[in-house]
Amino acid sequence: MPNNSPSTEPRFFFLMPVWGERYVDYLLTFGLPTLLSPNNLPALPNRSVSQFTFITRVEDEKRIRASKLFAM
Repeated sequence: MPNNSPSTEPRFFFLMPVWGERYVDYLLTFGLPTLLSPNNLPALPNRSVSQFTFITRVEDEKRIRASKLFAM
């Protein structure tokens, strides 16, 4: 039987605005590797109820989604 009770964990909404070739490069080279390091986002106990959102242009979204790090 599914548990329909609300989570007691706090829900976080991470918003990452980024656009433009240079800044998407910075994100993919420095930002995402830092966020995905073991003691950062992966260590959050409430990951299952939280959300990470990129705010960007369509062409930049394609580059971000195509990166190997995005799948992580």
